[in-house]
Amino acid sequence: MLRVTREPEAVNTDVGNKQNLTHFTQSISALCPRLPCFHLAHSSPEQTPTIPRQATHSWKQISVMNYQTLRDNCPTWQDYIQHDFVTQLAVGTLPKQSFQHYLKQDYHYLLHYTRVMALSVYKSDNLEQMRVGQAGINAMLDLEIGMYLDFCQQWGIPLEEVENTPESAATIAYTRYLLDAAMAGSLAELYAALAPCMMGYGEIGQRLKAQDYVENNPYQAWIDVFASDEFQAVTAQNEAHINSHFKDANPAQQAKFQRLFNTASRMEVNFWQMALDLS
Repeated sequence: MLRVTREPEAVNTDVGNKQNLTHFTQSISALCPRLPCFHLAHSSPEQTPTIPRQATHSWKQISVMNYQTLRDNCPTWQDYIQHDFVTQLAVGTLPKQSFQHYLKQDYHYLLHYTRVMALSVYKSDNLEQMRVGQAGINAMLDLEIGMYLDFCQQWGIPLEEVENTPESAATIAYTRYLLDAAMAGSLAELYAALAPCMMGYGEIGQRLKAQDYVENNPYQAWIDVFASDEFQAVTAQNEAHINSHFKDANPAQQAKFQRLFNTASRMEVNFWQMALDLS
């Protein structure tokens, strides 16, 4: 397989990427005070993301379920956060075509993710839960989708091409799974299915930040976004929020949450592989 070993001509990592990251983090800071789930001003040590533990790959009933329980009992979690796509991206050897394919498919994914967040508003029992769903919608429409379109522009992908690229089989499978879980289940089940995406990118960002810096890595801007303090604070807020939906689950509900989480994690693995395979 061809490997990218130098900076592509379409990307200016010295200027464009820094501007992209600055715009993204400043936009989060501006948006957060108005949105409960994305409020960063009062972050505390207790809100920093929990240090990940190795998954046990076994399931047993527990007294109180939370995100860490789901993560630790997911058999494909390490396959997701340490996928070849991620490891190659970390050192700058990911093929350019794979990253471009990922960007185009993730644009489609984020559109459907926004629809799932809209369903979270519909599934909400009170105003506070509705505002959390609204925060997710605003973050997608006002921040993350725009950030990915900026990445597409930097990597030489016109908007028309992004919008007209057909969804891959992996994208269809993952997004329709999320929409089905959101429509058929409870609000807690919706968040169990979303949790791998909501939390996984933050953990990946942490891991990549802890690795040795690779000079002239064309993917450093992407790493910087998800490793940033702002994104890590949002991830911690999200963890606290989804935990509030899981804490009172009975044994049957706990098992359902785990199944939803496990399937979504498998879908994340398939999404990375889709990008590597250009499928």
